[in-house]
Amino acid sequence: IVPAAALVVAHFVREQERDVIRPEGQKRMDDLSNVHWSALIIASLLAVPFLAMQDWLIEQGGDWFPRRLVVPMAWPMAGLLGLTLTILAVTGFRRHKEWHAVSAALYTAAWALIMTTVFWGRRAEPPNKIHQIKLQAERLAARIGDAPIRSLRLAQDDARGFVLNDAFRFYYGRPIDRIKIVELADYARTSPNSAFVLAIRGAPSGDVLRAAGFIQLEPIMTDINQVQDLWQSAPASEPQVSHAD
Repeated sequence: IVPAAALVVAHFVREQERDVIRPEGQKRMDDLSNVHWSALIIASLLAVPFLAMQDWLIEQGGDWFPRRLVVPMAWPMAGLLGLTLTILAVTGFRRHKEWHAVSAALYTAAWALIMTTVFWGRRAEPPNKIHQIKLQAERLAARIGDAPIRSLRLAQDDARGFVLNDAFRFYYGRPIDRIKIVELADYARTSPNSAFVLAIRGAPSGDVLRAAGFIQLEPIMTDINQVQDLWQSAPASEPQVSHAD
Protein backbone atom coordinates (compact mmCIF):
# COMPACT_ATOMS: atom_id res chain seq x y z
CA ILE A 1 0.00 0.00 0.00
CA VAL A 2 2.77 2.46 0.90
CA PRO A 3 4.56 2.26 -2.50
CA ALA A 4 1.21 2.63 -4.26
CA ALA A 5 0.42 5.72 -2.18
CA ALA A 6 3.85 7.14 -3.00
CA LEU A 7 3.15 6.73 -6.71
CA VAL A 8 -0.19 8.52 -6.32
CA VAL A 9 1.51 11.44 -4.54
CA ALA A 10 4.26 11.59 -7.18
CA HIS A 11 1.65 11.65 -9.94
CA PHE A 12 -0.26 14.34 -8.07
CA VAL A 13 2.87 16.53 -7.85
CA ARG A 14 3.70 15.97 -11.51
CA GLU A 15 0.19 16.94 -12.58
CA GLN A 16 0.28 20.03 -10.41
CA GLU A 17 3.56 21.23 -11.89
CA ARG A 18 2.09 20.67 -15.35
CA ASP A 19 -1.22 22.44 -14.69
CA VAL A 20 0.02 25.32 -12.56
CA ILE A 21 0.43 27.57 -15.59
CA ARG A 22 -3.30 27.32 -16.35
CA PRO A 23 -5.91 29.04 -14.14
CA GLU A 24 -8.25 26.04 -14.29
CA GLY A 25 -5.32 23.81 -13.35
CA GLN A 26 -4.51 25.97 -10.35
CA LYS A 27 -8.10 25.79 -9.14
CA ARG A 28 -8.29 22.01 -9.54
CA MET A 29 -5.00 21.37 -7.79
CA ASP A 30 -5.78 23.87 -5.08
CA ASP A 31 -8.97 21.97 -4.21
CA LEU A 32 -7.11 18.65 -4.17
CA SER A 33 -4.37 20.05 -1.96
CA ASN A 34 -6.98 21.28 0.52
CA VAL A 35 -8.40 17.76 0.81
CA HIS A 36 -4.94 16.18 1.01
CA TRP A 37 -3.52 18.36 3.75
CA SER A 38 -6.76 18.53 5.72
CA ALA A 39 -6.73 14.73 5.87
CA LEU A 40 -3.11 14.70 7.10
CA ILE A 41 -3.77 17.34 9.77
CA ILE A 42 -6.84 15.50 11.07
CA ALA A 43 -4.94 12.19 11.09
CA SER A 44 -2.08 13.86 13.00
CA LEU A 45 -4.44 15.06 15.70
CA LEU A 46 -6.33 11.76 15.96
CA ALA A 47 -3.10 9.75 16.18
CA VAL A 48 -2.53 10.99 19.75
CA PRO A 49 -5.64 9.55 21.42
CA PHE A 50 -5.60 6.51 19.13
CA LEU A 51 -2.11 5.53 20.25
CA ALA A 52 -2.55 6.43 23.91
CA MET A 53 -6.09 5.12 24.51
CA GLN A 54 -6.12 1.64 22.98
CA ASP A 55 -7.46 -0.04 26.12
CA TRP A 56 -10.17 2.60 26.55
CA LEU A 57 -11.21 2.15 22.93
CA ILE A 58 -11.54 -1.59 23.52
CA GLU A 59 -13.77 -0.99 26.56
CA GLN A 60 -15.98 1.43 24.63
CA GLY A 61 -15.79 -0.14 21.22
CA GLY A 62 -17.40 -3.51 21.76
CA ASP A 63 -17.61 -5.53 18.57
CA TRP A 64 -16.16 -2.85 16.31
CA PHE A 65 -12.96 -2.52 18.34
CA PRO A 66 -12.46 -5.92 20.04
CA ARG A 67 -8.67 -5.92 20.48
CA ARG A 68 -5.58 -3.76 20.36
CA LEU A 69 -4.38 -2.68 16.95
CA VAL A 70 -1.16 -1.19 18.31
CA VAL A 71 0.72 -1.40 21.57
CA PRO A 72 -0.40 1.63 23.64
CA MET A 73 1.95 4.59 23.82
CA ALA A 74 2.42 6.86 26.83
CA TRP A 75 0.63 10.20 26.57
CA PRO A 76 3.82 12.34 26.47
CA MET A 77 5.28 10.26 23.61
CA ALA A 78 1.95 10.20 21.76
CA GLY A 79 1.63 13.96 22.19
CA LEU A 80 5.15 14.56 20.88
CA LEU A 81 4.43 12.35 17.90
CA GLY A 82 1.14 14.14 17.17
CA LEU A 83 2.83 17.54 17.47
CA THR A 84 5.59 16.50 15.05
CA LEU A 85 3.10 15.16 12.52
CA THR A 86 0.92 18.26 12.80
CA ILE A 87 3.90 20.58 12.25
CA LEU A 88 4.89 18.62 9.16
CA ALA A 89 1.34 18.70 7.80
CA VAL A 90 0.79 22.42 8.45
CA THR A 91 4.18 23.36 7.01
CA GLY A 92 3.57 21.19 3.96
CA PHE A 93 0.17 22.83 3.51
CA ARG A 94 1.75 26.28 3.59
CA ARG A 95 4.42 25.27 1.06
CA HIS A 96 1.74 23.86 -1.20
CA LYS A 97 -0.21 27.12 -1.07
CA GLU A 98 2.98 28.88 -2.14
CA TRP A 99 3.12 26.53 -5.17
CA HIS A 100 6.24 24.69 -4.03
CA ALA A 101 4.92 21.31 -5.12
CA VAL A 102 8.13 19.30 -4.73
CA SER A 103 8.75 20.72 -1.27
CA ALA A 104 5.18 19.85 -0.28
CA ALA A 105 5.69 16.32 -1.59
CA LEU A 106 8.79 15.93 0.59
CA TYR A 107 6.80 16.98 3.66
CA THR A 108 4.19 14.40 2.73
CA ALA A 109 6.90 11.75 2.42
CA ALA A 110 8.36 12.64 5.82
CA TRP A 111 4.90 12.53 7.42
CA ALA A 112 4.11 9.15 5.87
CA LEU A 113 7.50 7.71 6.84
CA ILE A 114 7.07 8.65 10.50
CA MET A 115 3.46 7.49 10.65
CA THR A 116 4.05 4.12 8.99
CA THR A 117 7.21 3.46 11.03
CA VAL A 118 5.38 4.07 14.30
CA PHE A 119 2.34 1.99 13.41
CA TRP A 120 4.28 -0.93 11.97
CA GLY A 121 6.70 -0.88 14.88
CA ARG A 122 3.92 -0.90 17.49
CA ARG A 123 1.49 -3.19 15.70
CA ALA A 124 -0.08 -5.46 18.28
CA GLU A 125 -0.52 -8.42 15.90
CA PRO A 126 1.71 -9.70 13.12
CA PRO A 127 0.72 -8.24 9.74
CA ASN A 128 0.65 -11.62 7.99
CA LYS A 129 1.99 -15.14 8.02
CA ILE A 130 5.48 -13.96 7.11
CA HIS A 131 5.80 -13.11 10.80
CA GLN A 132 5.18 -16.77 11.63
CA ILE A 133 7.93 -17.79 9.22
CA LYS A 134 10.26 -15.29 10.89
CA LEU A 135 9.55 -16.76 14.32
CA GLN A 136 10.08 -20.31 13.07
CA ALA A 137 13.38 -19.44 11.38
CA GLU A 138 14.71 -17.58 14.42
CA ARG A 139 13.67 -20.42 16.74
CA LEU A 140 15.41 -22.95 14.51
CA ALA A 141 18.59 -20.86 14.42
CA ALA A 142 18.56 -20.57 18.23
CA ARG A 143 18.01 -24.31 18.64
CA ILE A 144 20.75 -25.69 16.40
CA GLY A 145 23.29 -22.91 16.85
CA ASP A 146 26.31 -23.29 14.58
CA ALA A 147 25.47 -26.87 13.58
CA PRO A 148 25.15 -27.46 9.82
CA ILE A 149 21.75 -27.82 8.20
CA ARG A 150 20.72 -28.93 4.72
CA SER A 151 17.55 -29.05 2.63
CA LEU A 152 16.88 -32.54 1.24
CA ARG A 153 16.22 -33.10 -2.47
CA LEU A 154 14.87 -36.53 -3.34
CA ALA A 155 14.83 -36.20 -7.11
CA GLN A 156 16.57 -34.23 -9.79
CA ASP A 157 13.45 -32.14 -10.45
CA ASP A 158 13.31 -31.01 -6.81
CA ALA A 159 16.19 -28.60 -7.41
CA ARG A 160 13.99 -26.68 -9.84
CA GLY A 161 10.47 -27.36 -8.58
CA PHE A 162 11.12 -27.02 -4.86
CA VAL A 163 12.90 -23.96 -3.50
CA LEU A 164 13.14 -23.12 0.18
CA ASN A 165 11.29 -19.89 0.98
CA ASP A 166 13.55 -16.83 0.68
CA ALA A 167 12.00 -15.19 3.75
CA PHE A 168 12.78 -18.27 5.82
CA ARG A 169 16.37 -18.26 4.58
CA PHE A 170 16.73 -14.56 5.33
CA TYR A 171 15.46 -14.77 8.91
CA TYR A 172 17.43 -17.95 9.57
CA GLY A 173 20.55 -15.89 8.91
CA ARG A 174 22.88 -18.54 7.44
CA PRO A 175 23.01 -20.45 4.14
CA ILE A 176 20.96 -23.63 3.85
CA ASP A 177 22.48 -25.71 1.07
CA ARG A 178 20.77 -28.56 -0.77
CA ILE A 179 21.70 -32.17 -0.15
CA LYS A 180 21.01 -35.33 -2.17
CA ILE A 181 20.21 -38.80 -0.89
CA VAL A 182 23.65 -40.18 -1.71
CA GLU A 183 25.30 -37.41 0.30
CA LEU A 184 23.44 -38.00 3.58
CA ALA A 185 25.77 -40.63 5.03
CA ASP A 186 28.93 -38.60 4.43
CA TYR A 187 27.21 -35.45 5.69
CA ALA A 188 26.28 -37.07 8.99
CA ARG A 189 29.67 -38.73 9.39
CA THR A 190 31.78 -35.63 8.69
CA SER A 191 29.77 -33.24 10.87
CA PRO A 192 31.64 -32.67 14.14
CA ASN A 193 28.63 -32.99 16.43
CA SER A 194 25.08 -33.04 15.10
CA ALA A 195 23.91 -32.52 11.53
CA PHE A 196 20.40 -31.34 10.69
CA VAL A 197 18.19 -31.74 7.63
CA LEU A 198 14.93 -30.09 6.57
CA ALA A 199 12.76 -32.39 4.48
CA ILE A 200 9.28 -32.43 2.98
CA ARG A 201 6.89 -34.32 5.20
CA GLY A 202 5.91 -37.80 4.14
CA ALA A 203 7.05 -41.37 3.75
CA PRO A 204 9.66 -40.96 0.97
CA SER A 205 11.74 -38.40 2.86
CA GLY A 206 11.22 -40.11 6.20
CA ASP A 207 12.26 -43.54 4.92
CA VAL A 208 15.42 -42.15 3.33
CA LEU A 209 16.48 -40.19 6.41
CA ARG A 210 15.81 -43.04 8.83
CA ALA A 211 17.85 -45.37 6.65
CA ALA A 212 20.70 -42.83 6.80
CA GLY A 213 20.55 -42.78 10.60
CA PHE A 214 18.64 -39.53 11.18
CA ILE A 215 16.06 -38.96 13.92
CA GLN A 216 12.87 -36.97 13.35
CA LEU A 217 12.56 -34.01 15.73
CA GLU A 218 9.70 -31.56 15.01
CA PRO A 219 7.74 -29.79 12.26
CA ILE A 220 9.05 -26.43 11.05
CA MET A 221 6.95 -23.92 9.10
CA THR A 222 9.19 -22.89 6.19
CA ASP A 223 6.56 -21.24 4.00
CA ILE A 224 3.05 -19.86 4.33
CA ASN A 225 1.57 -23.17 3.19
CA GLN A 226 4.55 -25.46 3.74
CA VAL A 227 5.58 -27.38 6.86
CA GLN A 228 8.73 -29.50 6.79
CA ASP A 229 10.22 -31.91 9.28
CA LEU A 230 13.48 -31.24 11.07
CA TRP A 231 15.80 -34.24 11.30
CA GLN A 232 18.99 -34.71 13.30
CA SER A 233 21.79 -37.17 12.77
CA ALA A 234 21.95 -39.85 15.44
CA PRO A 235 24.88 -39.37 17.84
CA ALA A 236 27.77 -41.64 17.03
CA SER A 237 28.17 -44.44 19.52
CA GLU A 238 31.42 -44.31 21.41
CA PRO A 239 33.64 -47.35 20.95
CA GLN A 240 33.84 -49.70 23.88
CA VAL A 241 37.28 -49.76 25.50
CA SER A 242 38.29 -53.01 27.13
CA HIS A 243 40.60 -52.87 30.13
CA ALA A 244 42.97 -55.73 30.72
CA ASP A 245 42.91 -57.22 34.15
